[in-house]
Amino acid sequence: NELPARKGAPRSSFDVSIPQGIVWGLAGCISAFAAGVVSERARGTLDRLRLAPITRTHLLAGKGLACFIAALLVQGLLVALAVVAFGSNVAQPVMVAVACIASAFAFSGLAMLVAGIARTEAEANGAGRGAILILAMIGGGTIPLFFMPPFMRSLSNASPFRWTVTAIEGPFWRDTPLSEQWFPLMVLFV
Repeated sequence: NELPARKGAPRSSFDVSIPQGIVWGLAGCISAFAAGVVSERARGTLDRLRLAPITRTHLLAGKGLACFIAALLVQGLLVALAVVAFGSNVAQPVMVAVACIASAFAFSGLAMLVAGIARTEAEANGAGRGAILILAMIGGGTIPLFFMPPFMRSLSNASPFRWTVTAIEGPFWRDTPLSEQWFPLMVLFV
């Protein structure tokens, strides 16, 4: 006989690994878009684009919007894969969508930050990617947050990936009350 699923507990290992997959998908989006912007700046493509009748703000907003859409697509595909292929049951679909939007917003901003800080393609690919990987690892990308020792869990608060995992796990499989879901969403939007 199969035991009934407990409220707030993962029903399968995929419930835990899908938020981790989202972390790595978002890390890839940040790395790709940040390196792309730095590459365009280094090769003079951005200078040529600035000759168009658009402002610099419009140009960067377009790059940020593209990263936002890519991040949403990555998250949407992984959640759909969990439901269709692995039989996951999303507890609160609307809140998962809100968490995905908040994560895409946060990480498109982070990609633009990395692109603004890095001056060369080597910096974007090396230091930028290295920092993103460390943040992803301590944020729940390698070890699920609930398996981390207390000191690691405290350290993970500095990672935006931790807040993505928390924001997605809450409505995905934990069935967290709405009153507890606002904080990780606010952290991501800020």
